[in-house]
Amino acid sequence: MAGSPFPQPQKSKRVQPREAQERSEDPTLLDNGFWEPLALAAAQTDASLDRALAHIGPFYRADRVWVGRYNEELTHFWGASDWVNTGVPSHIQEIQGIPVEFIGDAHGKFLKGEAVIIPDVERMPRQRRALQAELRREGVRATFSYPLMHSGNLIGFFGFDYVREATSWTAADSKRIPTLASYLAALLRRGRSISPPAGPPAAPDRSVFVNEQGSMQALSLEEILFIEADGDYTRVHLADGNCCFERRSLRSWIGQLPPERFMRVHQSYLVQAARIVRLDRGPRWTLHLQDVAQAIPVGRAFRHSLRLHMTF
Repeated sequence: MAGSPFPQPQKSKRVQPREAQERSEDPTLLDNGFWEPLALAAAQTDASLDRALAHIGPFYRADRVWVGRYNEELTHFWGASDWVNTGVPSHIQEIQGIPVEFIGDAHGKFLKGEAVIIPDVERMPRQRRALQAELRREGVRATFSYPLMHSGNLIGFFGFDYVREATSWTAADSKRIPTLASYLAALLRRGRSISPPAGPPAAPDRSVFVNEQGSMQALSLEEILFIEADGDYTRVHLADGNCCFERRSLRSWIGQLPPERFMRVHQSYLVQAARIVRLDRGPRWTLHLQDVAQAIPVGRAFRHSLRLHMTF
């Protein structure tokens, strides 16, 4: 794909009511009946965000258009709503309670009010390989996303995915984006069913959520034997022999799990301390866990904390 099909829009910013009215009177924005269906969607008390996306997606010749929302601490995000073209699968239910580290520098751009433009997924830089892997999994060839702001604060983002082929935008398409973002932000704020919790996904006591066949499932902490880093992802090894492949970093797990129960023993391993049954010391230290055949390596930087735990 030569160049970018998406002209760079203006930065997102707080829009005052008078400015919004002036924008709505801009003749360059009153094109092809774009805004009238959105006004009707906004008047609906039920599923207004869904109705709006169903109009926006075809207008921008997209295969998917979606909205995500942050929690108040801006540490995680949730998929709020999406529209998909005929024959294109939806992945919105899989994007629930995802740590912001997963999208890398895109989160920083959203904080600055900037668009994130990926004209060719196959040419993404190495530091975005986790996001690239997810976009490939979803079949995305090109994507555009933009922040949603309320009273000067970041509350979410929306975007367009092109699965078949990216259609080049016109200057009017690009100029419309900041006003469209203000409109979607208002719908997002109004929606009751799409408000995420203040922190990570709520779960019963002594439980966490993991992705299981496209849905978030509660998992008892007792079931976790150890967690192994796999690039920008992690593998959660369970007592029943199963393994969950998660789109989150080991550092994210460390911040979520109780430190009195889970120990980091290596750059790539986090283990349940109560499962430790033996330590082999030699040139290379290794741990053996209850019901785990695999030996877990112990990094030199973590030997001292392991000594304190094992009291020797």
